[in-house]
Amino acid sequence: MSRFKRILIRCITVLQVLCVLAAILFWHILHEREIETIELPSGDKIVIMWHPWNNVLFAIAGGGGLRYRIYSGDFKQFGELTWDSYYDHSSDVKLYYDIEGDKQVLIADGRGRYWQFSGNAPGKYEVIDLGRQQEEASEPQDGL
Repeated sequence: MSRFKRILIRCITVLQVLCVLAAILFWHILHEREIETIELPSGDKIVIMWHPWNNVLFAIAGGGGLRYRIYSGDFKQFGELTWDSYYDHSSDVKLYYDIEGDKQVLIADGRGRYWQFSGNAPGKYEVIDLGRQQEEASEPQDGL
């Protein structure tokens, strides 16, 4: 076999391996998993999703955060609950919740993070990160 053919075969093999690794990485990045669906007395639904981070470094290391989707009548609202790589895998997320009213629920993750969802207008929920509020309140203020 000629030298050119051997080099060509090696290049094709390397490209195939790189394509498989890229496919695995992008599958991980794009693959959200539903963790919990909470149905409120009002008929609204809050769906909590675990998602791998879109940042390539976090995706390689593993980990992800939480997003939410709220379905209220014809309205849909969505956002992120966590902003850092806090859960290594979707199976690490254990949520607990307490429905406190027709359009209000308190959600905790068992790791000291908790959020309050409050429906305050048709199709509009306020989402408060109570753990972050508590952290910010306990930080020392400049000049005090």
